[in-house]
Amino acid sequence: MIDESFELTIQKIKSEYKTEMQKNEENIIVVLDGYCVLCNRFAHWLAQKDKKQKVYFTTFESQFIKNNHADITLKNSVIVIDSDRKIHQKSRAVICCFKTINYNRIFLKLFKIVPCQISDILYTIIAKSRYKLFKKKQNCSIPNNIAIQRILK
Repeated sequence: MIDESFELTIQKIKSEYKTEMQKNEENIIVVLDGYCVLCNRFAHWLAQKDKKQKVYFTTFESQFIKNNHADITLKNSVIVIDSDRKIHQKSRAVICCFKTINYNRIFLKLFKIVPCQISDILYTIIAKSRYKLFKKKQNCSIPNNIAIQRILK
């Protein structure tokens, strides 16, 4: 089911936005909590650093997710769907984002040294308190500065 829906995703992106996205380019889809201010800041930062435009964005509440990945629901984690159709959560999703944009190799090496279980614990603590620490938006949305062709509605 995920294989078919990922292929539909690629076709939809190509047809609607006329991108040149190819599977071997290692593009990713970031699924984020559109109500979360911290998540929106991360998406804004990621879009700025993504010079090759390999990152596409959507929210858990989007029609795109409902139509193509109904099994993905809002969790205390950002979710990344990579070009191999693998779903990453928590710290693995963040690492996948950093790798995609070629962000600071020293930083990536640090993530490799720290076991995922430990980084996931830290991620979970922050994720569970994200609304208290960073507040919650009234509407589910993706930051306005992200180009429309990179948003999957």
